[in-house]
Amino acid sequence: MPNTFGSRLRAARQGRGYTQEDAAKQIDGLTASALSNYERGVRDPDTERLARLAALYGVTVDWLLGKKAGPEILPMYLDHLSPGMQAFVRREVAAGCPWLHVIREIVEKGLTVQEIEQVLKLFVKAKGGAERKADSGSQPDYAPPSTKR
Repeated sequence: MPNTFGSRLRAARQGRGYTQEDAAKQIDGLTASALSNYERGVRDPDTERLARLAALYGVTVDWLLGKKAGPEILPMYLDHLSPGMQAFVRREVAAGCPWLHVIREIVEKGLTVQEIEQVLKLFVKAKGGAERKADSGSQPDYAPPSTKR
C-alpha cells in the first residue's frame, strides 16, 4: 500500500519549492533527516509538527493525512496563476467540481505552474463550451485567452 501521507508531504514541499533542508529550517526542532523519515513513512510527526508542516506548505492536515481527496494542494499554486485562473479555480473548489481531483493528481506528478495553467485552460474551455450549450444566452464567468497566433 502506498504511503499517502509521505507522498503528499513530499508533493506539498516540492510544490512550494522547498528542499528538505529549507523546510526543516522553517520549523523549530525539525531536521532534514526527520523530514525525510516522514516522507518515506519511517516515522510520523507529532500533531504540533504536523500542523506546522501543513501551514508551511499551504495545505490542510486532512489532505496530508489522506482524509480528503479534494484539491487542497491547488492553493499552493494559486498565487502563481493568472487572476482569471485563480478565480476559476476558487469557483470550482467552492462548487466541489468533480474534475478537480484530476488536477490534484497532475500537480502531484510534478508539473510546473505553467503546465498546470495550460491544463486548467483546457478545462475552462471544455466547461465554457458545455455551459454555452446548456444555456445559450449566457457567457461563462471566465473566457480563456485567444489561441490565435
